[in-house]
Amino acid sequence: MTNTRSASIVICCYNSAKRLELPLRSMAEQELPDGFAGELILVDNNSTDDTSQVAAALWDALGAPGFTLRIVPESEQGLQHARLRGIQCASHECCFFVDDDVVLSKRFLATALRLFDQHADTAVFGGWVDPLFEPGLTEPEWFRSIDGVFTVGNKGDTAHACSSAPGAAMMLRLSVVRALLAGGFEFMMRDRTAATLSGGGDTELCLALQVLGWRVYYDPELRISHLVPASRLKWSYIKGVARGMGHGEVFLQTYRKQLELDNRDDRLWVGFKYAWIVQLVGRSLQAARCSWRSALQQRRGQQVSHDRIMAEIYLGMVEMLLREWRRYRSHFARVRELSYRKQT
Repeated sequence: MTNTRSASIVICCYNSAKRLELPLRSMAEQELPDGFAGELILVDNNSTDDTSQVAAALWDALGAPGFTLRIVPESEQGLQHARLRGIQCASHECCFFVDDDVVLSKRFLATALRLFDQHADTAVFGGWVDPLFEPGLTEPEWFRSIDGVFTVGNKGDTAHACSSAPGAAMMLRLSVVRALLAGGFEFMMRDRTAATLSGGGDTELCLALQVLGWRVYYDPELRISHLVPASRLKWSYIKGVARGMGHGEVFLQTYRKQLELDNRDDRLWVGFKYAWIVQLVGRSLQAARCSWRSALQQRRGQQVSHDRIMAEIYLGMVEMLLREWRRYRSHFARVRELSYRKQT
């Protein structure tokens, strides 16, 4: 087992000047191992505010030992393009994606480096995400039932292999991700831009690496807090994210099908379950059932509920299934071709 003491931390920013103090201060306060050498790569994705200048001034004022700051521009709009730029620029095998609105626990990096060395068969690591409400906000009673919409939550008190890691703070084995991309891999999904709330590129990356035989690992000691501003508690935002999750799920299940085929004997059942018409009818019925339940709940005064969120997710899936019906089978074929690389 090696003793990793270096890391690249990538923060992708779009008009982040007012948010950056949270993650930067938490990085400066990390309890790092002796001899640690790290770089902070801030990818400025066409910000129209003074994100880069604020980041440089904050980092200089914090005087964080062990880190160097690099500010890298990315002209192609969107989180996915910014992350790919970060992967291209990173110098260390242990590489993190950290959102511009999170707070890392003080032992986050030290814990992550230890796990990185202990689990050589793992390509992605993630952990526990607590909500951090803006000052003056209280947690709504319905929040925990739909916390996945806000990229918060956890997978329990014990560490274990899992299917995905939260993109708000995930650790990658850089050479593995670069090998995936160098082999011609292209994301089916398009992550968020300034104008859209679609997402899921981090989950697609996790699933693609699992198709190649790598593990994704959860450890509750990798703990962060993720900002929840008032604007994200509005139904218009929640609905947009949920509908986007549904759109993305159509692509994500192409990977899930391949993983099931690799690990189960009943291939006919797996093929039937993911057939286009079966998915369309099933998701339409689920959308109708959840919409009906949600309507009853709204009549009783419960405006936000798990059923209302799930109705939007299923409606998003129906929309994307109809949009992609001509290409549906080709998406599965792309993932099947990816799986062949596992054997070579």
